[in-house]
Amino acid sequence: MYLSHQLSKYQFSPRKMFSRKTWIWVTAGLFLILFSTQVYAEKNIPSKDQTSAEKKQPELDPLEDRQVNLFLVVKKSVGIRKELVDLSKKASTKEIEDQIKSLQKELETLNNSFETLSTQLHGEEIPKVEEIQISWTDELQEITKPILKSIREITSRPRRIESLNAKIEALKVQIKNYETARKNLNDLDQIKPNALKQAEKSNGEKLEKKDLVNNFKTKLDALYDKYNPEFLVLKLGQAEASLAKIQQSDKSIFGVLAEAFSDFFEVRGRNLFISLASFAGVWWSLFHVYRIFSEKTRFLDALNRPARKIIKASYNFFIFGLAVLAGLLALYLLNDWLLLSMLAMFLIALAWTSRQLLPRFLQELRLILNFGSVREGERLFWKGVPWLVKDLGMYAILMNPRLEGGSIKLPVGELAAEHSRPFVKEEDWFPTEIGNWVILSDDTFGKIISQTPEQVIVEHLGSRKYYLTPEFLTLKPRNLSSGYTLVIKFGLDYGTQDKICEDLPELFKTNLEKYFRDELEATPPAFEKLKVQFDEAGASSLNLIIIAVVNGKYAEEYYSFKRTINKELVSICNENNLTIPFNQMTLSLSPQMEDLAHNAIKEKGSI
Repeated sequence: MYLSHQLSKYQFSPRKMFSRKTWIWVTAGLFLILFSTQVYAEKNIPSKDQTSAEKKQPELDPLEDRQVNLFLVVKKSVGIRKELVDLSKKASTKEIEDQIKSLQKELETLNNSFETLSTQLHGEEIPKVEEIQISWTDELQEITKPILKSIREITSRPRRIESLNAKIEALKVQIKNYETARKNLNDLDQIKPNALKQAEKSNGEKLEKKDLVNNFKTKLDALYDKYNPEFLVLKLGQAEASLAKIQQSDKSIFGVLAEAFSDFFEVRGRNLFISLASFAGVWWSLFHVYRIFSEKTRFLDALNRPARKIIKASYNFFIFGLAVLAGLLALYLLNDWLLLSMLAMFLIALAWTSRQLLPRFLQELRLILNFGSVREGERLFWKGVPWLVKDLGMYAILMNPRLEGGSIKLPVGELAAEHSRPFVKEEDWFPTEIGNWVILSDDTFGKIISQTPEQVIVEHLGSRKYYLTPEFLTLKPRNLSSGYTLVIKFGLDYGTQDKICEDLPELFKTNLEKYFRDELEATPPAFEKLKVQFDEAGASSLNLIIIAVVNGKYAEEYYSFKRTINKELVSICNENNLTIPFNQMTLSLSPQMEDLAHNAIKEKGSI
């Protein structure tokens, strides 16, 4: 680069080209090029001795090449063992321990390489001894061992057949691999001289030819014993014999299941019955002891209602726990670990799942103890119908005395979002009773023939109309059977203005009482009150108002009485020459229109 830079300073004219400085630089450049070429040739061209040695080295076949590699592994292994012996004699330090671990790992790798090269088997085909590790699944299996054992007994035959088939196939493959490994080991047993010579000349631990061969033979013998297929052939024969014996059995799956169930109920069934009997016996006994004690002593009557509820709930939990313990103890004494494990797992699962239901359980517990938003002895509107909260326990009992079958029982949790209040004695629990006559907002007039918590049936014009109970209440039923009042407006002509306030009301009342004399004198009287008064001066009439208070026993005559009273009012007018006006339209004229009307009347009069 430097030479080319210097030459670029000059122009190549003939005169300057042959100057002294030019010749000096050209000569120096040629010298450098020759020197570099010579150095490169010495480094890359092999010497005569080396070339002759390579020519003398013979070519190796694949088997010899494998033996060479195996001898090299042996030499390397021997060298590492010597280093380990030397390091073990030194004082123990962290560096030496790290070196020992590294060398041991390298020695293990060399042993695996020797095995792989010798047998020509891949790593996954070489049998390995795995360490047994106990995991949490093994612990769980140990706990559930009785259950799994019973399941295994039921499914033992098909699982055994499947296991033997898999074992036979695996043994056949393993025997084939072992035979291949032994064939490869037999090929290596005849040491090739060329391989041995090349291994001796290679780098690594210097060993005598005899020691090298002995180490090589020792390793091959160990592998030859390791890959002996005779034991596998024996195991294969046993597996095939076992499979044939199982397959010769003619017992069907139904027979196996029947036998399994028969064994279960013969032993397990008896134990289960004893356990359930223990549970029920303890529960029944303690429950009746509590009932008899409370009835005889009446000690709970002196306590208020919340205290009684707390004591009763606590005692129920107590006897339930004792009953469960009695059932478990029965299985324990019978040594039935299968049912005991199943019951224990069920209780654990129940406790685990109940943690999510704990808030709801506490809310229901408050209701049961009469500390919630719904309390015993109070009034509750549930699904649009009023109810009396009769009792709160695991189930709530609601009552309505006005309804047929008016007592319902429902889980106490359904009342968690509801609210009750103290009721007033005068409050009606339902607006009607069976046999009452009602008028509904949909203009239905009829008699109640049935009312239950689900539906109300009304007899209307000879037919039946069905209403859901909440829907019936939304129609604002008017109960005529509890008494009703007829209010009738009746208009008279303005010509009766001088008599409308006193004389005519008295006239109409006297005639109505005369007409309804039988109803007024009946027991009880149909009309508890009959009154006629002046009501108002209408646009085209003077209006009277007739008020008739009717006894509820005459509820069926509601429309009949109404029509009869109107009929009698018209009769009174006819008898006394009273005019019933009709509605008239009144026009109001502007002043201009009034003038025109007056002028027209005058002109008509002049004519």
